[in-house]
Parts: sequence; C-alpha cells; structure tokens
Amino acid sequence: FTTGVLPDPTSSAGAAERGAHYEALIDQVFPAKRISTYLPDQATLLQYDKIIVAGPQRSGTTFTAEYLARFLNYTFLDEQGVTYLHDASGSPFMCNGCYPTDDPALPNFLKATERVVAHRPDHSSQLHVLTEPEPGSKVLIVFMARNCLDVFRSQNKVFADKNKGYLGGGWTCQYARTSEMSAYWQQGDLHPYFDPLDLICKVKQDVWIKYQRAKIALRPNVDTLTLDYETLKGNTTKFIDKELRRDFQAKQISLTSTKAGTRRQAARRGR
Repeated sequence: FTTGVLPDPTSSAGAAERGAHYEALIDQVFPAKRISTYLPDQATLLQYDKIIVAGPQRSGTTFTAEYLARFLNYTFLDEQGVTYLHDASGSPFMCNGCYPTDDPALPNFLKATERVVAHRPDHSSQLHVLTEPEPGSKVLIVFMARNCLDVFRSQNKVFADKNKGYLGGGWTCQYARTSEMSAYWQQGDLHPYFDPLDLICKVKQDVWIKYQRAKIALRPNVDTLTLDYETLKGNTTKFIDKELRRDFQAKQISLTSTKAGTRRQAARRGR
C-alpha cells in the first residue's frame, strides 16, 4: 500500500501539478465548466425566435426556460404541458411536449409563428439532429451546465422519501439509468463520447462538449450557449439560494411549499 504525496503549492512545479490534479477532477464532476458562461443581454436573446433549453435534469432547465419566456415575453412550452401554436397559414396545432422531427405528420414548434422557449431536457440526446428551422428563423440552444455532484444530489431528492433516508431511489433510479441513458445508448454516433457507467449528468455534458456543439456549429441558423447554473444568481432576482431549495421537488422553481416557506422565514430572522 502506498500513499500519494500532494505537490508543494509553494513551488512553481508543485503549483502546476496541483492545478493539473484540479483540472482532472473538474473533468470528472463538471466537464462543461470550462465552456460555460452567462446569459447574454435581452437584445441579443431577442435575435432568436425559437429558444430550446436542454441539459441534465436538476441543472436549472425549468427555471431558465420559464425565466426566459417571461423575460422575453415568449410562449413557454413545458416538456409535459399542452400548448396550442399556429402554423404559417394561421391554423392551430397542439404541442404536447412536441419536438421537431422530419415526420411532417408530427407537431413541430419550429414551424410555429409564435416566438417560443421550449423546455426540452428529455431531448438532449437529439440536439445535434434538430430539423431545419423555417426560412428567416433563428434558433438558440441553451445547454445548462451544473456541477454533476450537485445534480446527482438534487436528482435523488425527487420521488424519494426523505424520512426513509431516500431509500428506494429517486429520479436517478427511476429515469436516469433507464429512459435517459437509453436515449443516448440508442444513438450509435454518440457512443465514442461517453461512458455508460458515468452519471447521466456527466454523460450529457461529455456528449455536448465533445460532439454535439461542433455538429450544431456547422449550421448557420442555429447557435448554442452553454449556461453556467451558478451565474443565474447574478442574472435574476428570481433565483432561489441553495439553502432555501433543500425541499424543492420536480419542476419547483419558487418558494411555494410549506417547508420552503418556513426555511425562508427562518433565514430572514437569522440575518
């Protein structure tokens, strides 16, 4: 048995070695960190008539999609909700979690005359094969980036009983290792870019930074933004601090639960 010795941070060689160790650790828990950034200003966002928010669940996708829809006065398309849109002829069509495909018989929000923000984390594996936007349309794909350890902890709170030690699994067991991982595994072109033994958060980030972004960059009317979850604190006063989100459940983005409200009052009293 041998033990490693940490490099001396006071020497230039030691500092460089520690820096390399840190970068290797970041690659394991937050590979999208290096390319993540802030939201642009409103004028820049308004250049896009269609915005898709994707990435790992529990990385701020719901909050960001709803925030952008309100901020830009766009139609919000929830991943599970029903919304009626209109095509170029003015005819209405129903979007029930719809996603653009090459099948003309299926609803396609890229064909809608409305300016929309679509919340689609469940379609993250398909971002690079997005169908062609309508002439004159411009699409922005926002990929949410958060430390995967925080994502994992947050996922395990959902659909699990805190009073039973979160036994029986949470979102990770019910969806991450089943439908979400299957969506990536079923696409052979994605296999070289992820390890199926990794957390689904890391799988999504690896595929995004190693493959999907480059594929999308070849398209003149589709842009990408890798948005750092932590920067939302500086972009909007609507962002809720981590301590007050401890009891948040799926799709909760505000302090509406009794426990969350109690925590908020306690935090205020402690100031």
